[in-house]
Amino acid sequence: MLMEVLVVDDNPAIRDILAKMLTRLFPNTSVMKAKDGIEALKSVNSAQHLDLIICDINMPNMHGLQFLRILRKDYLNKTPVLVVSGETDTEFVREAAKLGVVGYILKPFTTEKFKEKIEEFIRNYKDKPEIS
Repeated sequence: MLMEVLVVDDNPAIRDILAKMLTRLFPNTSVMKAKDGIEALKSVNSAQHLDLIICDINMPNMHGLQFLRILRKDYLNKTPVLVVSGETDTEFVREAAKLGVVGYILKPFTTEKFKEKIEEFIRNYKDKPEIS
């Protein structure tokens, strides 16, 4: 089962760590990377298919929540989004939930927690017709 994932984070080290964890834990994973919401929207436009977007909240140029709003409302894109962020403000978490994120991982996180969330995504969302 090939899984196409877009990782969006302004920190290049975090982007690389997430991409490496994905490909190591789930070998049939193809990962695209974007440094902010603007670049992520370009990646969404150019991708033939995405199974999952992993996105930070606090980023320059385009905040993660702004990216999600545009993704959902302007692009009408229903690709599942997993937020990986250090943001603990409950207002941000509530807004992310309203925008339909499938999960929220608080930074810093363990490899086991990350693996658990991706496995949960695969069980509950991967290849479901309503998200394609």
